Amino acid sequence: PLLTFPTLPTDEYCAPGNRLRNYYGSRVYTYSCPCGAGLSCKPRWSSTLYGRSVMEDPKCMPETMHPYILAIRGHGYNVYDRHNNVINIGRVKQLTYESSFKAKMWELEDFTKIRRWYALHLLLCVTFFISGVIINAFQFLFYVTIRPFNKALYCNINYYLMYSLMSQVLFLAEWWSGSEVRVFTSDENFQKFGKEHALIIMNHTFEVDWLMGWMVADTSGTLGSAKVFVKKMMQYVPTIGWAWRLSDTIFLNRKWEKDKKIMENQIKEFFDYPYPVWMLLFAEGTRFTPAKHKASMEFARKRGLPELKRHLIPRTRGFVQCVQSLNGNFPAIYDVTIGFNTEDGEAPTLQNMLRGRKVVGEAYIRRIPLDQVPLDDEGSSDYIHELYRSKDQLLDSYLKTGSFTKENDLPKHTCRPICRRPYSLINMIMWATFVLSQILRFYYNLLVSGSLLSISFAVGIVICAYIGLYKMIGLTKIDKGSEYGTRDSKKEE
Repeated sequence: PLLTFPTLPTDEYCAPGNRLRNYYGSRVYTYSCPCGAGLSCKPRWSSTLYGRSVMEDPKCMPETMHPYILAIRGHGYNVYDRHNNVINIGRVKQLTYESSFKAKMWELEDFTKIRRWYALHLLLCVTFFISGVIINAFQFLFYVTIRPFNKALYCNINYYLMYSLMSQVLFLAEWWSGSEVRVFTSDENFQKFGKEHALIIMNHTFEVDWLMGWMVADTSGTLGSAKVFVKKMMQYVPTIGWAWRLSDTIFLNRKWEKDKKIMENQIKEFFDYPYPVWMLLFAEGTRFTPAKHKASMEFARKRGLPELKRHLIPRTRGFVQCVQSLNGNFPAIYDVTIGFNTEDGEAPTLQNMLRGRKVVGEAYIRRIPLDQVPLDDEGSSDYIHELYRSKDQLLDSYLKTGSFTKENDLPKHTCRPICRRPYSLINMIMWATFVLSQILRFYYNLLVSGSLLSISFAVGIVICAYIGLYKMIGLTKIDKGSEYGTRDSKKEE
């Protein structure tokens, strides 16, 4: 063990559900390998709550894998059980490291300050844009030369091209910020992840709820084949918009007469894909905000629909069309209800992730056989309304108690930490190395030219890239941000 307590053995302290509070306010680190792979091991420190550092609750870790504590010699600690009763009080007696290299590395506070450097943010943004344009070029080339003659081959190639682009955003969540998602589902459902086509129904509450879904998709092997319904204007956005346009993503006009035909025709493209497809539908139609919720509940009262506390009233026509079009080809719906644990992590924003701050998402996932959903318009509409009433119970219970099922009779499932895979890290290192080498070469040639115009041009590129980065982040922000979806949000009376 990295740390020896005076009276309490490490294995006792680390019993699932116990946690440590350093009441002197010093930072407390946890070091664990719950996934058994070297690249999944990383030191993590807890969030600070009311001026005190609180160790991440290890209840989600396998009972045989316990975290080690890395604290400052001579400082005090309290150990609490899962009921918040004090087990022991003591002081750190001895502190050892596995190597001097690790000791020096952790003195940098796990590179948190470095990850806040604007220059690195700019490099990430430029890397994503340049690599995205290169990927778009290859997609277009293969789209016009291979797809007309061999769709299956094109789909297989495009899967890896899409993964190379999307996993750069995944890197930001998993490796740059150390964010995680914890999944609550049954063993039977979990074993089917990534092995079948599925329609994903998910609540849309915060900036990065979709990114939590990407993390689950990555571990299931479906990130490169993930599809989504998006506004038509998105297809003109370089990198991600162009990539979606060349990947059978469904672009909608927000006019039902046109969108109905688009959905009918486009959904058929997925039926002969050579790998499982996960198709995401935000049935609420837009992201949750208090203002939108108020308007949605006024609509519900006028239509005689039950009101929801934590969701908007779902828009039924898109869901009905999906059910009718997918029948016989997609075997299941995965209903995903996501909340954010802001005791163990920071507020779920893209900017927090960019600044290296950990975000913790928790997802309750149900698998619903598609043949259980009525095919007629009225029956499908009633089904999605009933589904959202149960989703509302799940999220309401989570926000009040920290448990999806404590205040309802829905099935209880154990927590499954989603283990990060190394591929997004490897992909990002390769692209960043290539892009950085080309940028340095470009700027070196400009500077040695001695031309004032060339130097001004180089500075202008940096300024434009910087502005573009934060404009992009601004697009993900919610006006008048909602507090719904976080466990420590103010509870309604």
